[in-house]
Amino acid sequence: MGGSSGGALDAGTARSVRELLRGHRAERRLEDAHRAAVGLGLDPPSVEQLRGRRRARGVSQQQVATLLRYTERRYWEWESGRERMPAAVAQRVIALLGVDDRAARWLLELLHPAPVPVGEPDPAWRALPHMVPAPAYLATVTTWEVVTANDAYHELFPWAAPWAARPEPSIVRAVLLRPEAREVLLRWREDWAVPLVNIVWSTYQVHRDDPALRALVEELRGRPESAALWASREARVAAPALHQGMDRRGVRHPVKGEMEVVTLVSRPETLRSCRMVVLAPVEWGERAQRWEALRPSVHG
Repeated sequence: MGGSSGGALDAGTARSVRELLRGHRAERRLEDAHRAAVGLGLDPPSVEQLRGRRRARGVSQQQVATLLRYTERRYWEWESGRERMPAAVAQRVIALLGVDDRAARWLLELLHPAPVPVGEPDPAWRALPHMVPAPAYLATVTTWEVVTANDAYHELFPWAAPWAARPEPSIVRAVLLRPEAREVLLRWREDWAVPLVNIVWSTYQVHRDDPALRALVEELRGRPESAALWASREARVAAPALHQGMDRRGVRHPVKGEMEVVTLVSRPETLRSCRMVVLAPVEWGERAQRWEALRPSVHG
């Protein structure tokens, strides 16, 4: 089988791809990789032939190459980032190595990043956060700059409001670099700062050429409040952290006191340049469950 090459990856992206694939190869059983190859119709040699004299744990580069029906040299070029792995080959590698959906999405973004969306969101989308009673906002997909936010958001984060003495429109800076955040966000480091650094780091691996994102990353690397968090994340290259949402975290509301919220994140196709985020009180979900439980009796 042949494959098109797309040039070398930059050093940072290559390292992320290499460590992610190496980590999955180390954990994958050869029998499982072989079963996946059969399912893909690759007609692989037997497990015994693949294993040969090798008894080490995991799957080697040579074994992956054989399962893919490429040379070991070609697969090494792809895994090392010397050449950009074609998307079709990446999909097969994902199946062979049992890469979970979250890491698979990140790998494909690393290898074939989509252009950074630009443009203002439709006015209807801009109005939507203001229709939600919980803190809600629209933010840009790469740098998390707030495009619009409702009054509930500004009530929870008054230092981020446009009328504040030093307004902070960036979610990343508002959470990581402003001391006020540590008073409002409970378990600031574990539940808020570390996950947010993870998200920015993963985004940066995909969009290193974005000048605004690059400037943000340089600031995080240079500020004492965030430098250690960033260094810690860079030491764990193989662990993607794309934003999943639905995580429960605590806040200290100026009126309601301490409460738990669930982070709801949405990025529909019609809102390409932004994501919508709602910090929904956990009781919303509990209330919805009660409503769902009542539905059978309501409808007979």
